Amino acid sequence: MARYQWEHLILFVEQLSAAARLNLPLDKAIRVMSQETSDKNWRSAQEKIAELVRLGSPLSEALGNYPRFFPAPLQRMVKAAEQGQALPAMLRNSGRYLTFAREMQHRLQKCMIYPFLIWTVLLVDMAVVMLLVAPNYEKITAMSGQQASYVGQTIIQYGPVMATVVMGMLFYLAWLVVGSLGSLAEHRSGGSSFGETLAMRLPFLSAVQRHAKAGEVCEMLGVLTGAGRSGREAVAITKQAVENPALHQALDEVDAAIASGQDFEPQDPHTLVPPATLWMLAQTGGGEELAETLERLAQHHHRQMDLTASFVREFMEPVLLLAVAVMVTLMLLVFYLPLVNFIIPLITTTFTITS
Repeated sequence: MARYQWEHLILFVEQLSAAARLNLPLDKAIRVMSQETSDKNWRSAQEKIAELVRLGSPLSEALGNYPRFFPAPLQRMVKAAEQGQALPAMLRNSGRYLTFAREMQHRLQKCMIYPFLIWTVLLVDMAVVMLLVAPNYEKITAMSGQQASYVGQTIIQYGPVMATVVMGMLFYLAWLVVGSLGSLAEHRSGGSSFGETLAMRLPFLSAVQRHAKAGEVCEMLGVLTGAGRSGREAVAITKQAVENPALHQALDEVDAAIASGQDFEPQDPHTLVPPATLWMLAQTGGGEELAETLERLAQHHHRQMDLTASFVREFMEPVLLLAVAVMVTLMLLVFYLPLVNFIIPLITTTFTITS
């Protein structure tokens, strides 16, 4: 999951949006903004972007030279806005979207903190067991008057290692899910087509993926139609601005719905843009009505994406904690069963003598 300097990034976009609305030179605005930060890397990136813009480079290309600081959706939105001459409005919407992406990523990362701390403590406990308990297992079983079983010896010797591997795999899979959700929050386009196809087949990731793609498409088209472009013109401009095949497919779906008008009937329930959204766009005439519809649909898909990710987060944390608890319980039973078998007869004998 990418780790952007969210506070710097959101402030940068908001200030740049204000400068664009006031028709101020963007290169000078960015250079002045660079003086506000104490982060040397961030200041250097802004200064270089300002210089590229001053030399005539489009803002989207200048931002694309620094993917470490600027996420892919911002670059795509700026590029579409440049071609559709709607940069101020697009930057304003981008600032709102980046705030949403930051909050979503922070919540996803938090769900891993507590289980990971518990798992770290478990690793320390298993290291102590391997160093102190395992070498004395035969002595413990001898005290209880039992023969050290092969299964018991095997569990004592290799159980902690196997438990560590299993728990490590669970946490790795959980982190992959969190990373995938974070990537969808950023609408990153660096993933392979196989990865996107696989995500569309998984229950929760498919829902998040569809809402993410639909939200970004509606966001860009809403700004362009609000700037006076027709629906199909906005689709054509956006297709020229983005290079992601998945987004191209989503735009084709929207274009087909707008072109069909009220005759449109959703056929495939597994489209990247949900059928209900396509149907609503087909029923909308155009102009301000279409722009308002697209903006509301973008907000709807962002909310649905957040709700689905929240469900995954709330489900993942207790599952990881339950897995840790089960692993600890099994290990404790294996370690202390010989002692229990030794103590119970001793207590029984003592109670009989006392009686």
